[in-house]
Amino acid sequence: MLDRWFAAWGNPLRVADLTPENRRRILAHDWRTFDKLRETAQRLDAIIRAPTLNQARLALGVARSTFYAWFGSTLRLEDPLVPPERERALIAKIAAQPPSVDPDPDDED
Repeated sequence: MLDRWFAAWGNPLRVADLTPENRRRILAHDWRTFDKLRETAQRLDAIIRAPTLNQARLALGVARSTFYAWFGSTLRLEDPLVPPERERALIAKIAAQPPSVDPDPDDED
């Protein structure tokens, strides 16, 4: 599902692009609700688009403590999210595309 949301938002990121440890943690997480999975897709999308984790957090409008607890404690992700060589390729692809549009604009998540 994450890959499908990334594609719908025009983000070339795929779960396979994550570092092995981050990919393992995403795949092993107990996704209790569809909304939590979608929230994760939105946050990962923002992280790849922003130069820093803090700028991604600001773009999302998420409180600092909430964002960093989600990233480091809940999912136990590590920065960088993807290997540096893959990150450069993703950023170049994103920069070449028009701005993304949320496929569900009525959803207030």
